[in-house]
Amino acid sequence: HLDHKMRISEVFRRKGLLPEARNRHISALDKAQQKIGNEAGQHEYALGVKTTDNLTRVWFAYGDISDERLLRDSRIEGVLKAVVSPEDTCLSVGGGAALSLANKAGMQTVLHNLYKFAPVEQGTAPVTSAGRLPVHYLIHAAAVEITEQGAETNDAHLRKTVCNILNQLKPLCVDVLWIPLIGTGVANGSPAGSAQAILDAINDWMPNGHQCTVIITVFKESLLSRKEMKTLLTDSLSSKPVVDC
Repeated sequence: HLDHKMRISEVFRRKGLLPEARNRHISALDKAQQKIGNEAGQHEYALGVKTTDNLTRVWFAYGDISDERLLRDSRIEGVLKAVVSPEDTCLSVGGGAALSLANKAGMQTVLHNLYKFAPVEQGTAPVTSAGRLPVHYLIHAAAVEITEQGAETNDAHLRKTVCNILNQLKPLCVDVLWIPLIGTGVANGSPAGSAQAILDAINDWMPNGHQCTVIITVFKESLLSRKEMKTLLTDSLSSKPVVDC
């Protein structure tokens, strides 16, 4: 744990943050983790829709996005898969889903791969191998900027990040994508707002003939209820006629 904090501090020292800002960010990471806890307590696919042209399926799931019980679902075997890791522009693997995914994939492998990219522009999404995870790619969603004032993002940056992720699916031949809520940790975004931004990006996305399942993964049902999920799905995908699946 101490080594992790020292590594994070060094990442942001190289970015130029003053010691006070670095310590404040590390404290915010700890508080964000304590807020949601370490155990998801459930792992299930809750509901989903598909477009009437059968190109896009959007599912909601509950659970830890690094949990193999989600990533090995029998309905989506034998295809190329990717998981989104929510990140900042330093690709710091600071906490939450990013840290959980890196631990499961192999921390040293992930850090080595990210070192080639960092730092990146806000809204971009570099792709690396997924290490020991039972998927093919990790896509690192750099939606958050860490500044002297704290972690910063907004709806526009969230949508831009998700659009950049979606536009890489066809070139990568990815058929299934898991994406957690992004911007809800140290950036303090709301779960509903994050889900809305993800769905807005999907609504604007042109898959260009590529079939794909996008699985929006929520850590706990207490963060976003099934009723809220259903309303978001129904209201957000206005440009894509959908049916339940």
